Amino acid sequence: MCCLLGGRGCVALVASLVALLVLWWHNRAVPEYYSPAPWWIQSELKQLPKAYGPGGGRVVLLTGMAGFVGYHTAQQLHAEGDAVIGLDNFNHYYDPKLKATRAANLRAAAAAGGAFLRLFQGDVCDGELLKLLLREGRVTNVIHLAAQVRR
Repeated sequence: MCCLLGGRGCVALVASLVALLVLWWHNRAVPEYYSPAPWWIQSELKQLPKAYGPGGGRVVLLTGMAGFVGYHTAQQLHAEGDAVIGLDNFNHYYDPKLKATRAANLRAAAAAGGAFLRLFQGDVCDGELLKLLLREGRVTNVIHLAAQVRR
């Protein structure tokens, strides 16, 4: 085919194909969030003490936990002795480094002791993930702070 187009035509064709490939690559459908394997979530939730859940202490499922309000809500619930299971999709609406820093701070709070505190990466639109968290986490209360912002 390049023989029919000549030297410049062949270069133009290749450049066009590369441009189309780059355009496709940047606009391809990519999941906006990562969700850990169900077995890992189950193993983390098995560490939830039996004293929490129905008939015991509160277990709060907190969506949007790495956001500003969710982070501070999680800290307060943890300080009050409630078990907190968090969910956040760590999207790029604002600097993901802020959410990563908050997640690290929450992990440090959990490691320092006190009530159960875990943050999972995932999306509230993932029905299977929600069912798993609610069932295995013996959730008694839900605080829904996650939001999908439209630009």
